[in-house]
Amino acid sequence: MEGFILSILILVNAFFVMAELAVVSSRRSSLRQRSEAGDGGAKAAYELASSPSAFLSTVSVVITMISILSGAMGGAVLAKPVASRLAEWHVPQTVADPVALFLVVLIITVVSIIFGELLPKRLALAHSETIAARLARPIQAVAVGLGPIVRFLSWITDTLAAFFGVRSSGETVPVSDEELRHLLEQGKRAGVFSSTEQGMVERVLRLDEMRVEELMTPSVRIVWINADEAPEVTWRALVASGHSHFPVYRGSRENILGVVSVKALWANMAAGLPASPADLATQVLILPETIPALRALEQLQKAKQRVALVSDEFGNITGILSLLDLLEAVVGELPSQEDRHKLRAIRREDGSWLVDATL
Repeated sequence: MEGFILSILILVNAFFVMAELAVVSSRRSSLRQRSEAGDGGAKAAYELASSPSAFLSTVSVVITMISILSGAMGGAVLAKPVASRLAEWHVPQTVADPVALFLVVLIITVVSIIFGELLPKRLALAHSETIAARLARPIQAVAVGLGPIVRFLSWITDTLAAFFGVRSSGETVPVSDEELRHLLEQGKRAGVFSSTEQGMVERVLRLDEMRVEELMTPSVRIVWINADEAPEVTWRALVASGHSHFPVYRGSRENILGVVSVKALWANMAAGLPASPADLATQVLILPETIPALRALEQLQKAKQRVALVSDEFGNITGILSLLDLLEAVVGELPSQEDRHKLRAIRREDGSWLVDATL
């Protein structure tokens, strides 16, 4: 009878361990989709995953109670018949009792670890959403039943923690960048992410650590348009640069009129309209060189601009930043206009030729 009760306790422990890991490891987006499709179990699992505090506390209380009961039963009940059997084999009682206790605890520990922990966790990870949807409702019922006990224990815990100067904020601790990078590394090893995907996500996370001055094109390489120059001079400069947007000034570069795009100039010319850079220049966004790249991206999006000028603390223009610069910070360097015009036939040292097959 005692063995049967112990088996039930191990199975109940397995149930809660499996439910806990299944809910925690489930993708909430998948649970939400199944919930919207009419799956009531998935809806319950989604509710648990969205507000896991009470659910996790309930599971912790139940698993702790089961562990205590299993240990007490193993030590106080099951060890006695084993000790009696050893005594029948003429083992002294002073030796039989500790040996019986050791054997019972060892067997219970092995069985509990395999059937109460490892196997349920393996199943939960393999079929997380399905198991979470099936077990969520019973877990919710248990959480409601044990709610007063859990709240009482939580109150005691918070009181003791406050005594040591630790106060509960009531907020879930956010996932750090390092934890995300660790998950990405695990995903790459498991074949979920490729090295390219991992690199891109890591570079996105670094955008908030990078400053605009690290990504901008420095001022010495900016192609400026003087609004008072002859059109043929301006067009030669535009064509030679290979860029798409240019700051426009009049008189001196401190008098910035705005920024103009080659696309706007060509569109006006094609329509037979005036194509003066000064007339087509739009208001330019000016960013401090010390702001994070991620914030610069947000400001470009808010202003609906493709480029921004960058200034130092004295208001001097130190560079120009484009959306392409921010994109390259994430995906890596992209081929430039100059790269497209590089020689695609190269003579090697042995006299042979290496020719681009697209020629």
